[in-house]
Amino acid sequence: MAELKINASQELVYLSKYHLIGRKEDAVNTHINHPNVSRIHMLIEWSDNSWHVKDMSRNGVWLNNKQLDVDLEYPLSIGDTISLNATADYTFTVTNLDKPLDALVPDTKQTVHRNQLPKAIFLDELNLLPNETAPEIVLSYNTEEKRWVCENAEDMTSHPVSEGEKIYFANTQWKLVTGSDENDIATVALNQQEEVELKYIFRISQDEEHTGLKVKHNKTMIDMDVRCHHYLTALLARYKTDMLKQEADDGWVSIKKLSKDLGLSECHINIQIHRARKQLIEQFKRIGLVAPSLIERRTGYVRFTSNNFNIFKGSALEY
Repeated sequence: MAELKINASQELVYLSKYHLIGRKEDAVNTHINHPNVSRIHMLIEWSDNSWHVKDMSRNGVWLNNKQLDVDLEYPLSIGDTISLNATADYTFTVTNLDKPLDALVPDTKQTVHRNQLPKAIFLDELNLLPNETAPEIVLSYNTEEKRWVCENAEDMTSHPVSEGEKIYFANTQWKLVTGSDENDIATVALNQQEEVELKYIFRISQDEEHTGLKVKHNKTMIDMDVRCHHYLTALLARYKTDMLKQEADDGWVSIKKLSKDLGLSECHINIQIHRARKQLIEQFKRIGLVAPSLIERRTGYVRFTSNNFNIFKGSALEY
């Protein structure tokens, strides 16, 4: 992800694909409040696989001490110096020119010392934040709507997140930078991918203390190893089978029931569901496929999505 360093403060500016700098706070990516800075002063843009700078101001932009012609694009190189109004107060150094990425960047307006600001978090398709052990939020990419969604890890309430929107976790405020092309996001390819035929094979130990999962895709067997969250997924598959036999509600199970049956808090149940989703996404990504939905959710309820599975308890086929 491309970066500029503000020389006066040593802050880093992480560049989105179309990055505006200027005084009009609600219209730019990087806001500079100074009367000599134009409302939209400068554009830095990713185009033709490289970064370019364009002067859009009345007061001028200098690249390596040479004033730019207005509305013309100039390619950038590592180490370049960009100045607004030829003053040292508003001078940037180009420190990184990697391609755009979707990321969370720390909000520099927080009242903490600049050196204490954390680094940017580059986003996967599903992110448990601040960490997988004790996530506060889940940030995931919705493949159908092609947008990011932020979900509270505790109560599973969610809302879409747009470019520049603020997100709060780990006592820190973050801002979403959507730098990727849609073609760069693996999840977007879901609708173009042939329907994935999978078979889930659960193996639960006789004492039900350990659960392994393998996923069969054509002739490929994907080993998901032994994980705590596999038992929850297998339990949902058990519920689904029993309900279908009884012509019940197609496998929908309340979070409260899961919590009671597993002896876990509802928050811990939600975290295990997110871990199961994340592991499947990561394993499929390694073989170049987009993972299908593993667990469906609606308010207060979840269910296992597939009808194609085996559950072994010990060596015996149970379901």
